[in-house]
Amino acid sequence: MNLPPLSLHHLHCLTDATGIIQHARLSIPDRHSGYTGDDNSRALVLAVHLQALRPRAPADQLLRTYVAFLRSVQRPDGWFMNLAGDDPANPDDLSEDCFGRCVWACAEVVQCETAPPAMRDTGRAMLQAALPHAWRLQTIRGCANALLGAALLPDAGDVTAYLADRLVAAYGRSADREWRWFEPILTYDLGRMPQALFRAARRLCDARYHEVAEATLAFLLQVQTADGVFAPIGSKGWYARGGERAIWDQQSLEAGALAEACIDAYAVTHHAGYIDLARWAFDWYLGGNMLRIPLHDPATGRCFDALTPGRPNLNCGAESLLSYLLAYTALRGVEGLAIWRRGAPLFARTGSGVRIPSPPPDQSPRGFQPFSSTIIEMNFIDVRLRRC
Repeated sequence: MNLPPLSLHHLHCLTDATGIIQHARLSIPDRHSGYTGDDNSRALVLAVHLQALRPRAPADQLLRTYVAFLRSVQRPDGWFMNLAGDDPANPDDLSEDCFGRCVWACAEVVQCETAPPAMRDTGRAMLQAALPHAWRLQTIRGCANALLGAALLPDAGDVTAYLADRLVAAYGRSADREWRWFEPILTYDLGRMPQALFRAARRLCDARYHEVAEATLAFLLQVQTADGVFAPIGSKGWYARGGERAIWDQQSLEAGALAEACIDAYAVTHHAGYIDLARWAFDWYLGGNMLRIPLHDPATGRCFDALTPGRPNLNCGAESLLSYLLAYTALRGVEGLAIWRRGAPLFARTGSGVRIPSPPPDQSPRGFQPFSSTIIEMNFIDVRLRRC
């Protein structure tokens, strides 16, 4: 599959001096929808990846805009709020999903060697304030999102292990032979959990994380395939264990997250089949879906928000666009432009300069017994799990 040309036109349409606007009515930015930490942290990760694609270019204004936005939504105690302009004392703005994404984005900035020193220093300061909260995260998505960032930091081995252990523990409580997942229901942003564990496995060389990552990724591939194409779990009903799987509406972020999970799986296993799977999932945007309708317009750079019965949802908001572009840049990376430095010692770098806080006394990482090695067999891939 050949990737279409990269277009950032719609990204620039949605981004103003404050940040990226959350929603769009058709392709027109909906300023009433405001700005969120969720979208601007995703946008910051994308800006770092774009910077890596163009290492000789000057720092992009996008990078500056999204760094400044995250700084504006961080409370004095280090927690990131999701809603711009919200009262820092609001007890309802405590989204762990958003907090984890902001940690991930800050870690990407700190590790971006081509970012200006002032931006890396800002990312470092935000991480310094935020990381103590990572020891108290409870939700699997919050842990996974934060883990995607912590695993990038050479000095964050303890917090990386703690977050990964929480995911492994959730898997141990929920999974059985037929249901290989962290929860009794499949909902949204599913690829991020195995992706985070692959990243932790590469960072810490721990077979437990590797095995759970491969088992859960294989499960996602199995239950999200229909007529040979990627078919994300529908948001109108989700998929509970023992229930019926919802087909519609299929959300754009699922294709991107799964494609990125497969790319991180390749980074650990070096099994080329995972790159094929990443392209297969990404093809959902280009017409490889149940309706055989493209959701991405290469001329304008827009990406439709969802696939509904009979047609796409024609709104083109930030989440769908960023999911497409994050997966696109990740695929460009493995095709030779070195975003992920495939085959290089990614974590053999100088320290991040972030002082990693110790866990509270009752929340130190706990050990788990290793899983037995397994073989995952699918039509797409046959991978024997390797131990480091």
